[in-house]
Amino acid sequence: MEERIAENIDQLIKFWKDDIKVEIISIPEEGIYEFDDNEDGFKNIIIDFELFIPFDEDAFNDMQNHLRRNVDPYKFKGCAFKKEVRIHNRSEHYVIAQNCSFEKELKIRMQKSNLTLLNCSINTLNFENAIFGIDGDNDNNGKCRLKSCKIENTNFRNTTFYGLVDFYNSTFIKPVNFYKTDFLNIVVFSATNFTSNVLFTYSLLGNKTIFRGTKFDHGLDLSLAIIKGDLLIFNISLDDRKYKSLNKKLSETEYEKSVSIENTIPILNKRETYRIIKRLHENNNNIVASIPFKVNEKKTLFKESWTKLWRFEKVSISFSNIWVLGWNAISNKFGSSYIIGALFTIVIGFVFFYLSIIQSSLFEYSNSVDWESFTKGFKYYIQFLIPTHKFNYLGENVNLNWLFYMWDFTGRLFVGYGIYQTIQAFRKYR
Repeated sequence: MEERIAENIDQLIKFWKDDIKVEIISIPEEGIYEFDDNEDGFKNIIIDFELFIPFDEDAFNDMQNHLRRNVDPYKFKGCAFKKEVRIHNRSEHYVIAQNCSFEKELKIRMQKSNLTLLNCSINTLNFENAIFGIDGDNDNNGKCRLKSCKIENTNFRNTTFYGLVDFYNSTFIKPVNFYKTDFLNIVVFSATNFTSNVLFTYSLLGNKTIFRGTKFDHGLDLSLAIIKGDLLIFNISLDDRKYKSLNKKLSETEYEKSVSIENTIPILNKRETYRIIKRLHENNNNIVASIPFKVNEKKTLFKESWTKLWRFEKVSISFSNIWVLGWNAISNKFGSSYIIGALFTIVIGFVFFYLSIIQSSLFEYSNSVDWESFTKGFKYYIQFLIPTHKFNYLGENVNLNWLFYMWDFTGRLFVGYGIYQTIQAFRKYR
């Protein structure tokens, strides 16, 4: 098929006319003709000029006169937009683009009716200061649908959505910041893929916000979002190993620059995001889904505390957090693994059991393994794992020195702690 390149609006409409077949379907007795056509928008055209929507009045009238009827003029299929596309559409005509490529910038300032982009690739999507829909008419106008699209760069600063927003199965390549974006109706991130950071800095989440099967390849920041409506999160992918954050002290200016311009996420925001998602699942009695976020919240606090300690910042609090969280990590992986809890109890119990019995007359320290002594001592080890065992569990005639009592008492504490942590991990699905 010959390549069709439109370098101005007149050529674009000419190609549109070439694709249409207009037929006279009847001639009533009154002498009024009736027409039928197969008009289906602009198809497979390379648009090599800056396109402005709505069209000027002459172009719009030309299209309607050709069809002898009203027309929705902004339908594009398989088109390649080589230059910038600007939409400032105050009319009731919807805009649809399917299987199109926007090689420069798609810039929208006003879309009174619905905007639908299907299977499109977009170099730059600029919604800065844009308004979608009409206040008070949320159900009918201003719906924005980007489905199965690939978007390289975005700008959502100060955007207002009065209607539905749907990013189903779309992929965002560069960092996305919904900075001061107002979602006043339903916003859907279903099967959406963010390959870089996504931030909701001072965003207003009004009616319902749905994350279903959303994949975050790097970081997510919900800490500064204003959540007034329902936040629904189900089966999202957020890998803590790939979630990079700024783990350093930031001034107020540096912090604001990070979350509003550089699209980087401070570690405090990372931890707060985990807390928000954890609490959301807990409030919905979805304990199973909350556990990974509880673990990651504590892991993040652990890293944050180490950094503060190295900076000699809030030393006592940081040290206390490291001490508590460190033991939580090795004893049951922050309450998530009863297997680690059981192993911790067995290992820590053996360490203190060995340290205590070599202070008795029954056993002595040796660099080699004596299997006879090991077999003999195993029954005593089992008794040692009972925190309420008696001090004379080795026998009545065994001599014990003061170190035996010290290691035995300390061992009881650690074994009891290990048993408690194991039970806590067992109850993670409470």
